[in-house]
Amino acid sequence: MPLLAGAFDLSIAGVMSASAITSSWLVVDKGWSVYTALVAALVVALIAGVLNGVLVVKVGINSFIATLGVGAVLNAFAEWRSGGLQITGLPENFQDLARREVVFGVQAKVLYLVVAALIVWYVIEHTPIGRYLQATGDNSDAARLAGVQTDKYTFFALVTSGLVAGFAGVVQTAGVGAGNSNTGGPFLLSAFAAAFLGSTQFKGRFNVWGTVAAVWVLLSLVKGVELALQSYRWLNQLFFGTALIVAVGMSKLLERRTVRLAGRRRRQTAAGATPG
Repeated sequence: MPLLAGAFDLSIAGVMSASAITSSWLVVDKGWSVYTALVAALVVALIAGVLNGVLVVKVGINSFIATLGVGAVLNAFAEWRSGGLQITGLPENFQDLARREVVFGVQAKVLYLVVAALIVWYVIEHTPIGRYLQATGDNSDAARLAGVQTDKYTFFALVTSGLVAGFAGVVQTAGVGAGNSNTGGPFLLSAFAAAFLGSTQFKGRFNVWGTVAAVWVLLSLVKGVELALQSYRWLNQLFFGTALIVAVGMSKLLERRTVRLAGRRRRQTAAGATPG
């Protein structure tokens, strides 16, 4: 959502890590119930999203810088709280948050992805919120002049991004069976690569199904690379870094092509309207 609104959220990796450590620490070390710890982790994610929104919308800091800083603080918190070690000993009911088979052998984490994608798709494509987010991202000044509360929707996008990242961090922790202070690190590049790649293949803008399809393609490719070259772990980062550069480049080329075509149509319309 932040990308749709013309903002960047680079704190998602930090939010995932902080939520992962918060939930696992509260369950293992403090004896909290799984669902109470989940709520606490989401509160941490919510605070991070609100802080991002305040820094970007109210203070006026560039979203790239603000969210990068917030993410670094959250990563530091996760490292401090865990002592740089994995938090193991998660109970089965915690791990069931991700591993439990819900229907037809499908694990819960897959169901979460489908439900989240459907909700975000509906909001973006079929509600005024989606249209306002798109207008804000396309041209915030024009949207503001048209009466759109651009700050409000940018804030909403950043808070939503934080909550989704926080939940993803808990689910990832449940899936691997341990809390890790670097839970979100491997997902930052891949998330942006998928979003930009998806925008070039579907509709020419950021969208849910394009992103989901890009995630599947990228993960399939990187899994193939890992199987073929098991000893080269650095290829993962190289692959996603290259994919991000290529995806952003393709997005920019598509944007320029769209602008050129729009300009050509305007000139043709003007020429046709000129009296002979």
